[in-house]
Amino acid sequence: MGMIDDLLAEAGGNLDIGALAGKAGLDAGQVQAALGDLLPQIADPGVDNGSAIAAVAGKTGLDAGALGALLPQILGAVQG
Repeated sequence: MGMIDDLLAEAGGNLDIGALAGKAGLDAGQVQAALGDLLPQIADPGVDNGSAIAAVAGKTGLDAGALGALLPQILGAVQG
C-alpha cells in the first residue's frame, strides 16, 4: 500500500489508523483499504476531493462524512 506506508513513515509512528478508525466508529481494515484508494486521488490537484471521498465511500461502504472527517487528522499527524 505504497502511499499509506509513506504516510506512516512520515508520521514517525504518530499515526494509528486503527485508533482513528475506532474513534470514528469505523472498521480499521476498511479505513486502511479506503485510504489506499483515496490518498493517491487527493494527492492529485486535478481531482475534486469531495468527489473522490464520495466515490471511495461508495466503493468501500464507508460513510463519506466519516471518511472525509478522518483526512484532517491523518494529514495533521503527518505534518506534525
